[in-house]
Amino acid sequence: MPTHEIKAYVINLDRSPERWELIKDSFLNTNIKLIRVPAIDGADLKVSQADLDKLRPYHGRSFQVGELGCYYSHLKALQTFLEGGDKFSLILEDDARAAPSIKRLPQLVELLSSKDYGTNCMVNLANPPRKYFKKLGKSEISTPIVRTFRFPISGMGILWSRPAASEFLRLHSQPLLPVDCAYRELNRTHRNGYGVLTRLIEGSAGLSSEIGEFGDRNIRSINQGWRLKAWRIKHDFSALRQYLAGE
Repeated sequence: MPTHEIKAYVINLDRSPERWELIKDSFLNTNIKLIRVPAIDGADLKVSQADLDKLRPYHGRSFQVGELGCYYSHLKALQTFLEGGDKFSLILEDDARAAPSIKRLPQLVELLSSKDYGTNCMVNLANPPRKYFKKLGKSEISTPIVRTFRFPISGMGILWSRPAASEFLRLHSQPLLPVDCAYRELNRTHRNGYGVLTRLIEGSAGLSSEIGEFGDRNIRSINQGWRLKAWRIKHDFSALRQYLAGE
């Protein structure tokens, strides 16, 4: 099994040092090097109502400032990754924890490095797909990788290749969706999303989201509610079509 060190860029708010200490403890005795990326605090952002309303055509509600802070923090982490020379890196949120199967990550990276699809991929390690996925031939590792036609909604722990990270920054540098939904959108258009059936990253049950209170997130008119449903239906239809076509 390969033993080379893998870098993980951890998004962590300056006001939450205890979360940084907890995630460091979780990844002790792994070959993953954690690098802290100071998160962008939504509470400090100066945004207009027009910026907040950019989500409304898709989800029928406005952004919360914490969602924008989260989005910009992911962009910052991806940019930090690309400033180095690694072919693959993890982007983690600070409530991520190493699952027992994290020891298989080097094996997974080695496999991706040897495959054509691995040159431009993002792999969700925290949320296994529930539908519209396909195993990629005979399993070559103990944690099979699958092609996810409907990329799971979660940004907690994603393994990125350099081309995929560059493509996301090029196409999605301005928030129009929550960041995990933007990842699904990239997969819909570029067909570069993958996953694992056994999670390598898991959440911490004792930590709550720092995005902030969502306020009227779930309060929509009937018309607004259909905007979110239409967005979901579009992605489900696209995923089903690609799945049936084996694309």
